[in-house]
Amino acid sequence: MRIFFVLVWIFYVVKAKDDVKLICSPPTVQTKPGQGVVLPCAVEPPSDVTDQTVEWSHDKDVAHLYRSKGDDPDSQHQKFRGRTVLNHQNLKDGNISLGLNNVTMEDEGNYSCCLRKQDWFRCSTITLIVGPDPGDIAGIIAGVITFVVGAVVVFVFGILICRLLICESLLPPAGGGSLLLQRVDGKSELQS
Repeated sequence: MRIFFVLVWIFYVVKAKDDVKLICSPPTVQTKPGQGVVLPCAVEPPSDVTDQTVEWSHDKDVAHLYRSKGDDPDSQHQKFRGRTVLNHQNLKDGNISLGLNNVTMEDEGNYSCCLRKQDWFRCSTITLIVGPDPGDIAGIIAGVITFVVGAVVVFVFGILICRLLICESLLPPAGGGSLLLQRVDGKSELQS
């Protein structure tokens, strides 16, 4: 009977390792230069990962490394030094999201988050897009359209005013007189 319980326990431990998933969701995050951003990533089902190694990398550069229950700044690429945060309290709940401050255009691209524990590891990826907010672009487009429509209205209104003023100057006086075109000394003149 003991053998049965030992086998069940071993099966549970081995199966538990296989059931752990690392999920970075949403798969794409967008921010503006100079802003901060969180690259969300978590263990499913939630579990304490404080005794595991968490490595965030951008291309082949280490963005942040957590191991032996602490951050390892010596392994971090210099372009990320002082700009990343991994909340150690959240590790107890399986949250291994990375905070990145003062984002630059160079930070754009794919990030890989890997979780390691002795004989197994899991990795997941997330894409960071750095650029203007789509709402900002829509506002710029709306502003340009408003300017163009306004310019066309002013132009058309100006032409109408000019035509009315020119036509009014050619109309006969209000007293019912008529315009007469006469040639005087070989020149055409308007007379009323």
